[in-house]
Amino acid sequence: MADRNINYNWFINNEFSQYSGEWIAIINKNVVAHEKNIKSLIQDIKQKYPGKKPSIVKISNAHRIL
Repeated sequence: MADRNINYNWFINNEFSQYSGEWIAIINKNVVAHEKNIKSLIQDIKQKYPGKKPSIVKISNAHRIL
């Protein structure tokens, strides 16, 4: 659970507009994969990072409002 909290805090304090409209996977405060299709993203993560549980977020096409 601590990893997810660290990833969440990192996520809310950074800019991800370059991934607009895509799903991103975050592991250890790093975007490790991004795809427009979540199934493709999950498949990619399972192959490249077996056993890891990334935080997965959809980046909106709209501006982020906090």
